Amino acid sequence: MLKSVCFKNYKSFVEPTTISLEKSKLKILEDTNTSKDILKGCAFYGSNASGKTNALNAISLLLDLLFGNSKLNIGSSVSLFSQNNTAFIEYTFLIDGDEIKYSFEFNRESNITNETLLLNSSLCLSRFENSAVSKITENQHYGKDDIDEQTLFLRNIYFNTKFVNYPPLAKWFSFLSNSIYINPVRDIKTIGFKNSNNQSINLPDYVGQYVSMCVDSSGHIHIAAFDAGDSDLVYIYMTSYNAT
Repeated sequence: MLKSVCFKNYKSFVEPTTISLEKSKLKILEDTNTSKDILKGCAFYGSNASGKTNALNAISLLLDLLFGNSKLNIGSSVSLFSQNNTAFIEYTFLIDGDEIKYSFEFNRESNITNETLLLNSSLCLSRFENSAVSKITENQHYGKDDIDEQTLFLRNIYFNTKFVNYPPLAKWFSFLSNSIYINPVRDIKTIGFKNSNNQSINLPDYVGQYVSMCVDSSGHIHIAAFDAGDSDLVYIYMTSYNAT
C-alpha cells in the first residue's frame, strides 16, 4: 500500500510537500478505514487552482513512467514558479511488512537525473544521470550505453529481471501493475466507448470539461461531462474500468 508521496518543485508545488496515508491517533473508523496503520483511501478538497489535480498527478506519474507505452513530457511538470531546473518525487510503500522507498528527479528537458531505491533502508539502486550502481542485478555497474536518459532505470531492471531473486520487490511491482487510476479529463477522450448499436464513439477534444465521476456500490463507473460544442451533458456508464 502507498504510505506517502513527497514532491518538490513539481508543478504548482515549489516547496517540499508530503501526502501521508499513515493513520492518525484518532480511533473513529479505524476498523473500517485503515489497514495495517495505512488509510485505505483519502480525498483532496480545496478551491479551484489550489493544486488538487497536481497532487493526484504526482501520485499517478509513477505508474505512467513504469508501465506506459510512450515517453512523457515530464519536463513540463517542473515548476514554472521556481528557477530550480529539477523536480523531485519520492514514494514510500508498505508491502507485507517491507518498506520500499523510491525516488527520482527530472529536469526541464525530461531527463532523469537521479534515482534511488531503498528496501527496508538498505540501498538497492542508485543512479546519477547516465551512470548507476545496482545491488539487485548480476551486473552492478552501468554506464551511458545501458541507460536511457529519459527512462526510469528501475523500469529496465524490472522488465529484464522481474526481480526473481527479490520477492519483496516482485510483490511491490505486482501491486503497482495491478493498480489503476482514471484521469477523467484525459481518459474520457481515450476509453473506447460504444453506443447501443455497438458503434464506436469518438469524443472531440472539447468534450470533457467540468468532469464528475463516481463509482457505485457495485463497482460500476458513472461519468458526466460538459460538451462545449453543443452546450449539452455527456453521460457515460461503464460496468468496470476495462468495459467498453
